[in-house]
Amino acid sequence: MISVNKTNIIILATNEEIPIHFNKQSNLYLLAGKPIFQYIIETALLLKAKKIFYVYNYNIKNTRLNFINHSIHYIFQSKKIENQNIIKEIIYKLEDNEKILILHANIPLLKLKTLKKLMKIKLKNGIGLISKNKFYSKNYNTTNDLNNNNIINFSTKKIKNKKHIKNIYNGILIIKNKILKKFINKKYEREKNKSFIIKILQSAYEEGLFIDTIISNNLFETYAVNNLFELISLERMYQKELAKNLLLSGVKIQDPNRFDLRGTLKYDNHVIIDSNVIIEGNVFLGKNVHIHTGCFLKNCVIQDNTVIYPFSIIEGSNILHSCNIGPFAHLRTGSKINNKAKIGNFVEIKNTSLGINTQVSHMSYLGDSTIGSNVNIGAGTITCNYNGIKKFKTIIEDDVFIGSDSQLIAPIKIEKNATIGAGTTVTNNVKKNELVLSRIKQKHIRNWKNKFKKE
Repeated sequence: MISVNKTNIIILATNEEIPIHFNKQSNLYLLAGKPIFQYIIETALLLKAKKIFYVYNYNIKNTRLNFINHSIHYIFQSKKIENQNIIKEIIYKLEDNEKILILHANIPLLKLKTLKKLMKIKLKNGIGLISKNKFYSKNYNTTNDLNNNNIINFSTKKIKNKKHIKNIYNGILIIKNKILKKFINKKYEREKNKSFIIKILQSAYEEGLFIDTIISNNLFETYAVNNLFELISLERMYQKELAKNLLLSGVKIQDPNRFDLRGTLKYDNHVIIDSNVIIEGNVFLGKNVHIHTGCFLKNCVIQDNTVIYPFSIIEGSNILHSCNIGPFAHLRTGSKINNKAKIGNFVEIKNTSLGINTQVSHMSYLGDSTIGSNVNIGAGTITCNYNGIKKFKTIIEDDVFIGSDSQLIAPIKIEKNATIGAGTTVTNNVKKNELVLSRIKQKHIRNWKNKFKKE
């Protein structure tokens, strides 16, 4: 068995490995909401290697910030320097009896157990690799894997007769440092689309060295991303796998083909998630929660027996037990919705606390507010919380009735049991049990004829 602390990891993330447009637009390359580079770094850290080297020649500022507390050695590689030379610089600082595990930043979903299996191989001649079984891609270096797993043929060209291809090699290998030093110093001819790793393996094979191979049968584990099409293809495969895992653990995903998890989902029993739901960040769904079609959830907590009706957006919010939200509701950051509250059609709430059994049923905006229990907010009510310079707070105490089409000019406080008549603009504080009206007197003109109306 390999001693893990004698294994070093080199992660290649350079223009030689990844197309230029990929590097310039790396913010576009998110897989399930996370940069694809981050996956392989997280996996590498779990292997507890002696050292981890991340070789790059483009801006990875965000990636470095995510792992600033970990012992990763970031090595910038000039575009004029080839991978072969940069790796040569690394390995000559390491001992001969150490091992090198070479990974690639654009192969994000390698499983930890697969890499551990690779690291545990008793390398007969110092070289081991991962091969993909019964899968073909023109982007991979193909290998015919016969005769007790010894590799007998290398090719980077598209092969017409795919039946003869049993396994696919994708550039991931473990190699003894002593062996790597021997072959990396050779002068190899330049060949288009053939990496120096393939040349080393080919040279080792020609010298009669046995190359140990483990097979990965996972559909997406060794899938390499070189362009946006491949990224989206991998995204769909991965999302279907995430949905499958949720289904097997008891979450009812109505349509695994139309579900996106771009973060972490924690959940209780009997959760139902309908089609076209997107979940981002950290989300918790309590017991008997039902998320209807077309909803977007981000960094939120939704407690037991709550229903989120279609096409609602919930972000940065905490929804307690037995609430009804939507359809077409928008809860923004800082909102807290207490038990049995109801938020209906086309209601937007921001940085607001709603009390128990309070209802905001239709077309309203509540911002920077604290609202008590058993409050009724009529249709078209707006808290006017911003004067163009500063935001102000609205406080509504328990058992208040706000009539439709009311404007509450913050800062303002409306005390218990007060009633605001429909169509009122409230500019001053309202005392307990008061009724407030601000309508102009209604006029009636008899026998009125509209001079603009045609006879």
